[in-house]
Amino acid sequence: MGLALCVYLLGLITGSYEWNLTLQLVIIFTVLILQIFVRGSYAFIAIILFTFYSLGNLSRPMETPLKPQEIYYFRLSNIKQYPKHIQAYGKQYLRKKAHLIPTKHFVVCTLPKSPNPNKACQPGDLIAACGEMTRIRSDKNPGSFDVETFYRSKGILYRCYIRDDVTLIGQQPDWQDNVEHFRQQLSILFDRDLAEGESGLAKALLLGDGSSVDSNSKAAFSATGAIHVLAVSGMHVALFAEILLLLMGLFHRFIQKRTIQIICIVILWYYAILTGLSPSVVRSVTMFTILQIEQFL
Repeated sequence: MGLALCVYLLGLITGSYEWNLTLQLVIIFTVLILQIFVRGSYAFIAIILFTFYSLGNLSRPMETPLKPQEIYYFRLSNIKQYPKHIQAYGKQYLRKKAHLIPTKHFVVCTLPKSPNPNKACQPGDLIAACGEMTRIRSDKNPGSFDVETFYRSKGILYRCYIRDDVTLIGQQPDWQDNVEHFRQQLSILFDRDLAEGESGLAKALLLGDGSSVDSNSKAAFSATGAIHVLAVSGMHVALFAEILLLLMGLFHRFIQKRTIQIICIVILWYYAILTGLSPSVVRSVTMFTILQIEQFL
């Protein structure tokens, strides 16, 4: 009995890894059925211990839902610029006296767009703002995009509509925020040097950000069956890799071939991270890496 209690406590502790609830119920039901047919003493003891472990894992306390409050604290990431607003993922912080404590909750934050580009939100910004927290729900229209399932797969259940009073508390950037900041700088460069329609297409083709492509351009590409061109794919990576190899090949007298290949691999993986690590880009960069490494051997 003591051993069963220890295994139950172990299940409670490992419950923090958030197993799938449906899978746990199926496992426990299957184990209970097996107990009827298994007659061996050791096998029966093993099944009993596994059942107690699963029950302990199942008995962990669930995370409490977000409670509405007057002021929210978020650390912003994955910022996307739209014509009239900004959308970002915000990791929620809770205020305990004079300290801000991070939570596991991520929220889709919708912020007003600042007229001054120098005051625009940056990845890693820690902000305090008043807003309205709502649960993300999908539209009931047949064939519409299932936004609830999309964000649930990312572990996001709530959306916060932030009003104008946004206060910057500080910055806590990590390496991903630095990459995203570089992506934003490229977007600002496109907006400055290109026309509005051309800037949106450049962002979509080079950075994988289709949020700035106007509806007329999307309709034109869709009508011609070339809407997939607006998403960064393996074709873009192959063209970029070929151009990169040609440019680096000009320095073959000064740089060894193996060094050139390593530089190209590093640049391509950085580009994959810059464009959001979509499956097609990761697959293409992985194949390029394997082909280059094969030439080493």
